[in-house]
Amino acid sequence: MIPAHDSPLAAIAFSISGLEVATASEKGTVIRVFSVNDGSKLYEFRRGVKRCVSIASLSFSTCSNYLCCSSNTETVHIFKLERPSPDAKDAVQADDWMGYISKAVTNFTNMALPSHVTDVFTQGRAFASAMLPVAGLKHSCVITTIQKQLRLLVASSDGYVYVYSISTVEGGECQLVKKHDLRSIETTPPPKPFVTEGVPMVVPPATLPPGPSYASALKGNLNDSAKTVPPAEHQ
Repeated sequence: MIPAHDSPLAAIAFSISGLEVATASEKGTVIRVFSVNDGSKLYEFRRGVKRCVSIASLSFSTCSNYLCCSSNTETVHIFKLERPSPDAKDAVQADDWMGYISKAVTNFTNMALPSHVTDVFTQGRAFASAMLPVAGLKHSCVITTIQKQLRLLVASSDGYVYVYSISTVEGGECQLVKKHDLRSIETTPPPKPFVTEGVPMVVPPATLPPGPSYASALKGNLNDSAKTVPPAEHQ
């Protein structure tokens, strides 16, 4: 069992590999990512400080390096899941004197401040965000790759789909690339089935080509055969 949040869950999403699960509570301020194998907390992000936010959707990117979150506000947040490299990074940081200072400050902060205060400092912020033209609607978001470019797709309950570009280097505000109006898409109605129920079907009588009847034709063939057979010779 994973103790994700104190309040009830509002959204949950699994990564493509199924090894990670992201959760959001009804408060909608904190997003957490856990390991499915052992239930350990891998990431914790703060979506914002607004109260009464209703989370609409959570979704991992197809590469599992990003997590997007939509709500009833006009902002879609994108969080970057920083994958730590093997112990090389920690070794370099430990050898540097700045590494010692950073660890000392972190340890002091954890001891001196309450846990709910230190959580605010350790929570990650949004790597990128997209602004929607309308707030208050329900939106569903997903991050995928289109023509080798990372794109954010947001479907709105009013019938529009927005496509945003994502800068994987700098992050920041996503740029709107396309806007699709699903209401204007014409659909071809399916063909109507051929119904014969209640309609009398009249089968026309078969017509034969003009000519002699079968009996007369047979009689004529017999007469012709009798004429062509030569009489037998008597010995």
